[in-house]
Amino acid sequence: MDSGRYKIRKKLRIFFILLLVLPIILNLDNLKVLVCFTVDLASVNSNTILSLTEQTSSRHRICVGFTFMVRHTMSLEMLGISSSLRRVRKERMYRVELHDSQRGEKVVSATFIISGSDSPSGFTWKKVPKIVFNEGFEGEIKIISDDDYTNLNCTHKFLTNGIVTIFEVVDTKGFFYKFEPPNCPIASFLYQIMDVDKLQNHINETSVRQILWDEEVGRIENSLKEEKNKYSDLLIIDTIDVYTNLPIKLSNFMQWATTGDKFKYIIKTDDDVFLDIKKIQLQFSRLSDWDWWSCFKVGWPPPNSGKWRDRLTDESVYPKFPSGSGYVLKNSIAKKVLNKPPMNVGEDVSMGFWILEQSPLDLIESQCFWACSSKCNKNPCNMPELKVDEMYTVWKDYNKCGEICNCSP
Repeated sequence: MDSGRYKIRKKLRIFFILLLVLPIILNLDNLKVLVCFTVDLASVNSNTILSLTEQTSSRHRICVGFTFMVRHTMSLEMLGISSSLRRVRKERMYRVELHDSQRGEKVVSATFIISGSDSPSGFTWKKVPKIVFNEGFEGEIKIISDDDYTNLNCTHKFLTNGIVTIFEVVDTKGFFYKFEPPNCPIASFLYQIMDVDKLQNHINETSVRQILWDEEVGRIENSLKEEKNKYSDLLIIDTIDVYTNLPIKLSNFMQWATTGDKFKYIIKTDDDVFLDIKKIQLQFSRLSDWDWWSCFKVGWPPPNSGKWRDRLTDESVYPKFPSGSGYVLKNSIAKKVLNKPPMNVGEDVSMGFWILEQSPLDLIESQCFWACSSKCNKNPCNMPELKVDEMYTVWKDYNKCGEICNCSP
């Protein structure tokens, strides 16, 4: 919204602050929606994510499972377990399961009966029905057994060939940890790469894509400079633009917004949201004892996949947190959450964790009601999840009847 054209009736100054991360040179081969690192896709003939490791050290973590994303279409061929499990004479059953993280469903499994061996080494494999995993598939593989997994040798480590990206590993007690070498998987799978020619062409065109991306970055940087010089409405934070860095971006914004008591209230919203500023202003003019105001989300479980994937939070559900489509903080409560350490969750969930530590007061009776979805409710403060053409439609309706929605034909 153009702040220069918006007429304020109350004696309040409203700043439309667009908090952007200045783009840096990123390779289009990155998982840039999740993390930022260069991936080697050169192993077109690979069929495994394992490689032989050196002698076990105390730094190695035994992993009974791991989560992953497929970077190129493949077919699943076999499931396997480490032969180091043959460390005892007792016969024991192990079941290896592979799950679809998004659907929460088991895709395939294989059962292994392991007995003692004098020289355990390598992996034991079993064929399974071939299943095609398309690019972007997110899964989890794990061993189900009553074994305590003590005294295991580390025979293999993860091979980060780029075809499969490892996110987290699962230790012998069932806890998830961010994947960081060295780790020793005792369950894995074999695969067959499909569309090899397509993958090879992708590898061959890497330099061309990098040139195009560099040009795009230059255009973005120039557009940002023009916007900032013309309207002075951008706060640029020098952080890599990926979802995992959004809590850092939010924390930096709160630091800037609360410095010097420039503002009494802080509104956070997304760029696909229409706000009814007039109604929100009316609430500010009323005497009321509250700290934050939003459409709060309660009882949301951490997602197992997607851009907000979170396997590291111990709780089965998140604490109450405000909807990213719009919330208001009083300056006094925002100051109390400064310098909080970055979290491995989304920005809005992070705000929930930070604010709830201060025992905040919710706004109960309000002039309008914050919406969590694009459904048209009575007397809304906002309308989220709008496409560009929908934003124009809402703006026309708002000028026509003074309401975001529910305008009569």
